[in-house]
Amino acid sequence: ETDKVEGILFDLSQKVELLVQVDTFTKMTELRFLRLNVPLGKTRLTTVSIPKDIKPFSDKLRYLEWNGYPLKTLPQPFCAKLLVEIHLPHSDVEHLWHGVQVSACSHGDVEHLWVSI
Repeated sequence: ETDKVEGILFDLSQKVELLVQVDTFTKMTELRFLRLNVPLGKTRLTTVSIPKDIKPFSDKLRYLEWNGYPLKTLPQPFCAKLLVEIHLPHSDVEHLWHGVQVSACSHGDVEHLWVSI
């Protein structure tokens, strides 16, 4: 049951193809931790296919790390009200979200946000 998933840790040094569906993350309403990374000293071997019209991550997301995120922006609308860290090394991101983020989310209390691109 995807609505019970709170965290995902995926090692991108595995030789596999990862197919992300349009609504993959929308179904994960409790997702707080998402990390797709290449461990230190290893080489990225995973191929990730992600649709350009992917639906947004959970509003409960607190940590996002995605090595080689392939799109130019995060899924929209993107709400960072609980987000603490974003790491998107080797990504194609040109901007994280549209507009002023804190006022765009109800009850936004972002005091500190660590961003690494």
